[in-house]
Amino acid sequence: MDGDDVTSADCVCYAITEEQVGPLDTNFVLIGSILNDRLHEETIAQCGPLGRNFLNMKNPNSCRQDPSQPHCQTAKVCDSLGSIKDGTPQSFDDGPNVKLISTFSFTYSFNHPFGSTDCADDNPGPLNAACMTAACTAADGGLTTCSCPIYDGKYQVGQTGATCDISPNVWSAADNLLLNRD
Repeated sequence: MDGDDVTSADCVCYAITEEQVGPLDTNFVLIGSILNDRLHEETIAQCGPLGRNFLNMKNPNSCRQDPSQPHCQTAKVCDSLGSIKDGTPQSFDDGPNVKLISTFSFTYSFNHPFGSTDCADDNPGPLNAACMTAACTAADGGLTTCSCPIYDGKYQVGQTGATCDISPNVWSAADNLLLNRD
């Protein structure tokens, strides 16, 4: 976090470049974590409140086999993220230094195995950085810096067995509404 500023964190993230586009190149956005209010509402209207009506993490293989299925369409929010493949720049955030938008991808899962640690039961819970769809600077050496708003509430860390409270640092995390909670 920036000194006394507890409203945002500057998080260093991987930047996907042209050389890394391959079988794991699909990016995902958690519908509850869309920071642009207009695109959030449009995406919910299009995809449903949990995002099940369009391409999502549960159906990419069936959509690769038959992309004409109704649930294989791309969500409105994804259209605004830009595309390395066709050279389209992002239109999600029109800030002067915004070049990239933070999303989730399996591209670096070989370096950081994907898992989940639920940090919903910590009371009060530690803060977390909401980097999903946060504005990021231009890529530099395969990395980018994203300005992520800070939240206090339930979240999951994308690693198995993680410690929830890593003060004075914060996790880049989100609250997955599809997670079954008792």
